[in-house]
Amino acid sequence: MSHAVRRAAVLLVALASAGCTLDKPAWLEQKQQNEAEANFYAEQEYDGRLYVFGTSKLYSQFQGTHEMPYSITFIGAGPNGQTVKIEADAKDVALEKRLRKLYEEKHGALSD
Repeated sequence: MSHAVRRAAVLLVALASAGCTLDKPAWLEQKQQNEAEANFYAEQEYDGRLYVFGTSKLYSQFQGTHEMPYSITFIGAGPNGQTVKIEADAKDVALEKRLRKLYEEKHGALSD
C-alpha cells in the first residue's frame, strides 16, 4: 500500500470514527430552507377577501386566527373584485414589494 493510499484510508477512518458523514452538509440544507422562506408566496381567500402571504410563519398563524395584523389593503382590486390584503412588515419593506410584484404577475396590476 502506497503512502498516499494509507494516508487517505487513515483520514476516512478518522472521519467515520468522529461521527462525520459524507451526506449533504447541514449548512447546505439551512441555505435551501432560507431560500425557500425568502421566496415564500401563498394566497388564501377568506371572508370575501384575498390574502397574500410572504412568510410561512404568518401564513400558518392565519390558518388558526384568520387575522393579518400588518398589511397593505387594495379594495376591490382582486380577480373577482374582492379586497386584496398583502402582508407587510415595517422592518422589511422589500417584502410588500416582492409580494405585490408576484401578485401582479399572476393576476394583473393592482390599483393604489
